[in-house]
Amino acid sequence: MKQPRTSPHALKDSNVNTESHKVSSVFLTGLIPVIFAILLYANTIPNDFALDDYAVVLKNKFVKEGLSGIPDLLTGTNFAGYDGQNNGVYRPVPMITYALEFPFIGLDPHFRHFINLLLYATTGFFLFILLRKLIPARSDLLPLSITLLFLAQPVHTDAVANIKGRDEILAFLFSILALISYIRYARSGKSIHLAAGVFCYILAFFSKESSLPFILIIPLALYLILKIKGKPLLYICLSLLCGFAVMIAWRSYVIYVLSEPMSREAFSLINNALLSTDNMLSRIGTGLWLQSLYLWKLIIPFPLSYDYSYAQIPVVSIFSINAIVSVLLITLLLIITLVNYRKNSFITFWILFYFLTILIVANIFIYIGSTFAERFLYTPSLGFAAITGVLLYRLISKKDGPMRLSLILKKNKTYTILLTGILILYSGLTISRNKDWKNNLTLFTADQPHAARSARVNYNLGNEFHKMSKLESDSTRKALLLRRSANALNGAVKIYPEYLDAIYVLGLVYTQMNFVDSAIFFLNKAVAVDSNFFWGYSGLGQNYLKISQFEKAKFNLKKFLKYMPGNNDATLLLANTCFRNKDFNEAIGYFKKCRDSDPGNIRIHMLLCRSYGMTGQYPEALDCLKRAQAVKPDDTEILINIGVTYSILSMPDSAIVYFKLCIRLQPDYEQPYSYVISSYEKKGDYQSAAVYRNALSGIRKSSFRN
Repeated sequence: MKQPRTSPHALKDSNVNTESHKVSSVFLTGLIPVIFAILLYANTIPNDFALDDYAVVLKNKFVKEGLSGIPDLLTGTNFAGYDGQNNGVYRPVPMITYALEFPFIGLDPHFRHFINLLLYATTGFFLFILLRKLIPARSDLLPLSITLLFLAQPVHTDAVANIKGRDEILAFLFSILALISYIRYARSGKSIHLAAGVFCYILAFFSKESSLPFILIIPLALYLILKIKGKPLLYICLSLLCGFAVMIAWRSYVIYVLSEPMSREAFSLINNALLSTDNMLSRIGTGLWLQSLYLWKLIIPFPLSYDYSYAQIPVVSIFSINAIVSVLLITLLLIITLVNYRKNSFITFWILFYFLTILIVANIFIYIGSTFAERFLYTPSLGFAAITGVLLYRLISKKDGPMRLSLILKKNKTYTILLTGILILYSGLTISRNKDWKNNLTLFTADQPHAARSARVNYNLGNEFHKMSKLESDSTRKALLLRRSANALNGAVKIYPEYLDAIYVLGLVYTQMNFVDSAIFFLNKAVAVDSNFFWGYSGLGQNYLKISQFEKAKFNLKKFLKYMPGNNDATLLLANTCFRNKDFNEAIGYFKKCRDSDPGNIRIHMLLCRSYGMTGQYPEALDCLKRAQAVKPDDTEILINIGVTYSILSMPDSAIVYFKLCIRLQPDYEQPYSYVISSYEKKGDYQSAAVYRNALSGIRKSSFRN
């Protein structure tokens, strides 16, 4: 009997259904990393701003301009909208995202943390998609496990839990999107995918420079893993080189042509401890040792710290055991790479991936703005996760054919226990660490005990306590905060005696504590470290004035005003100093400058009046009082002083007008009665004087009865 022939349309429908089911299955599996990432970082949403969030969002004027600030963000460095300086860092993509958010959420930190979380979850999805394209496996278990190992890595908290860390997230996300697009181009030959690849790579580079190694990683992935050669690989390399040329040219134009000269602070000893020595062998030795520390931090991500600057990690010789162990470790990894080149190009690729991405921050031959940082491990950690995932995957039985993930995990208990154990441990550390990033105080307090050798960690903690003390109204609590601030700042100065910021703030703390000698010592030290540090002169002027060393106070305040001639507070302080030193004519000059800058300030008018009075310039004193009255017409103190001045000028009739005005405004105030009585007596009008004397007597009797 003849079998019925299958319809071509039925075969086509069957293929469509199969393909649709496959896509649906991949999408659903790809949601696992998304959900996992959300669960890991959901507790960052209630967090506030911390660290560089203030510079890139909270106090960045270009970001706060919203859409209108985008041109400035495209043509300026990251901190240009914060302090106006050129820090040599050009990352416009994350900065533009902050500006785009501003019209909708203002300065709300919680929504910005939510955006970071969504971007991280999106990274998990596309990383899984990429790994599926790179890993020819019987199931999605290996790409899924690598993705989960990457997402769970606790060192990522530095990037994800910190709003500023969005640059790291976007750079990595756009880099893997670029690789996905290039894979699609290599397989389809469609130019749209080639264009998408170079576009994503440009976005990655303008998010953060950590994406730069992908100019080599992308061709290596295509060649070593997917075995793509010939014209497709050539066109991909050419597009990357063209994109790279455009990026470098524009970046250089912004940093070196459009911007102010680059600030030297970005590459200073306090940021990078390797700059503490000119010995090249020690610098290389320390750079090599850092590579061992990076690997150790990936394996044992505890304790974590937001800062490893001077002198948390000491400089070591290239002949030290630390450097030698690092050399041996790096050599071993390179040997494994060479040995496995033909046997297992997948392992080879991921070892190369790790080295290429860590090399840009290695501090071996090119020195960067930091000694060591956990955020630098964000991209390299994928190489570590991939190798870990492959090693674990070797525990899977080779006898089994394709099957569901749940069944594979059930039949391979050793693998399941190890993978689950690592994920649970890393997830616990991540979720716990997120809480430390609540705000500056929680972060600085949490990290100081295990980063006590870092001058910056001690300074940041001390400076935070100092800021809190200025807002504290309770005297006991304020005193406690100031003591804690002084302790931490002294620790910072002990580690780095030339640490200008720490020295200066310590001087301010002692000023608040009224330890004048200590305040003067540290403020003098601040201007000794940097003679152009004008804020130090201001602090010295205030403290010398406290102990009545007027000449020294005048000297320092005048030095400050050379740098900041329009500073009204300092000018007023200098005027007061001159007044107390009985240099009344000099005081008048400075008081007049203050009055011209702030004509609505009654206190300045009154002080200038006193200065004129001390030099016998009563008409000028009267003019000051009249100006003060114009600002506050019903102020009895001003009115009485006007009356007294008229009396001194032998104008009793005018004096009486102002004394009577005081009495009408404040009938129970005794002083104007005494003055008006005296004025009438000077005129010889004893009858009117008696009227006011009787009124004054009645007020006093009434006051006595009450």
